[in-house]
Amino acid sequence: MATGCLTALAIAALLPLVSCGVRSEAYSFIPPGSTYVPPAPPGILMAGTDLVVRASDNIDTDRAVAGVTYPAQIANAVVDAQGQTIIPAGSPAELMIVSS
Repeated sequence: MATGCLTALAIAALLPLVSCGVRSEAYSFIPPGSTYVPPAPPGILMAGTDLVVRASDNIDTDRAVAGVTYPAQIANAVVDAQGQTIIPAGSPAELMIVSS
């Protein structure tokens, strides 16, 4: 009789493992060798996010000097991973010459 109880316990212990083979819609497949980078929280931009900025004045590359700033505007709205606008188009910006 003890053998029947152990078999029932073994089957009950394996039931949670069976569900591990089912792929949830919340997760996607990550190929081997790649790194998963979770999306940024709402309202946060990831490092390296591209911003399109339009200079308000002409910048002469022949006469530009390091440290000089120029007024500019954000050309396109900048959105976070959830699609929420973080920086609206037309927002003021500043461009700085870092080397010439």
